[in-house]
Amino acid sequence: ATDAPGFSMIQGDTIRTYTEENGAPSNDVWRMAWYVDRLYIAYADALASFDPVSSKFTLLASSMSIQPRNLIDGRGSFFIRYLIPDEANECLWLGIQDNAVPRDRNGFWRFEPETNVYTKISGSHVVPCWTEDGFLLHRSATTPWAHVDRQTGELTELDNYGSKTNPSSAWKQFVMLGDHILTSRCVLLTPDGQSHQSSKMSRWPHLQATGEGCITEFDEKTNRLWYLQRKENQPSR
Repeated sequence: ATDAPGFSMIQGDTIRTYTEENGAPSNDVWRMAWYVDRLYIAYADALASFDPVSSKFTLLASSMSIQPRNLIDGRGSFFIRYLIPDEANECLWLGIQDNAVPRDRNGFWRFEPETNVYTKISGSHVVPCWTEDGFLLHRSATTPWAHVDRQTGELTELDNYGSKTNPSSAWKQFVMLGDHILTSRCVLLTPDGQSHQSSKMSRWPHLQATGEGCITEFDEKTNRLWYLQRKENQPSR
């Protein structure tokens, strides 16, 4: 996606930008994800797919539809804040912000392109984080944490973890390390309901799980990439 309207495709020595003039439903690109053989684009108030071979757009959902064709189509303004491809399970995962009352589309969804089926997994405002077998969700709900199995779509409430912080403001990044949740505010949550605040740092600019730990930041002054992982149990002495 580009700063200019639309998105651009680089092919050989040519660059072509696709906007409303080329058949796109909007110029305001929010998210893009490659799935199987085409590009899926979340626009402001629309979801579309793009075939790079034919340069054709297919409109999948729009806030402007008069007669809704699926569960997110029509019904007023909406934004897709998260668009995650999952070819292993033949679906894309959507995090939707519903801007129209009664806001029933708010939440985390599973979309199966082959059958055009949309399944709502969880309501409320949601921030997802990829885990080994699914997604960890932080939600503006009574039980803020939940886990989604990517294969089955089953949601499990994680009611042993504390904090009711609004995910839309404070914790936009977090990772799950074993059974511990680590947030970008340098808070460690454990399944016994406790939280532990770092005494040395107040914020990590990056949280990307890799291996048994996560990347937390890149220090431009020292040219160092910082990696954090859990301590191994030390033998008692």
